[in-house]
Amino acid sequence: MPSVIEGRIKLSDTSDMKGSAVVQLYRDNDYIREVLSDASGYFAFPNLYPGRYRVIVKMTGYQEMEERVDIIGAGNISR
Repeated sequence: MPSVIEGRIKLSDTSDMKGSAVVQLYRDNDYIREVLSDASGYFAFPNLYPGRYRVIVKMTGYQEMEERVDIIGAGNISR
């Protein structure tokens, strides 16, 4: 059964987001796909299977952020 990695981007200076952030997904070191966050910072990568993933967030004017996420089985996520 597929899992989803989803989140909400919050800016470090607590200002409202102006535009979207680019959110990239990698499995191990292989690029999978990218999405744009919505105006509230929400993003989602549905239909993922167990494995080790990296989520990288890029937004103009801010430092790039990376988070590692392990999907270990349906409904079981470690980070």
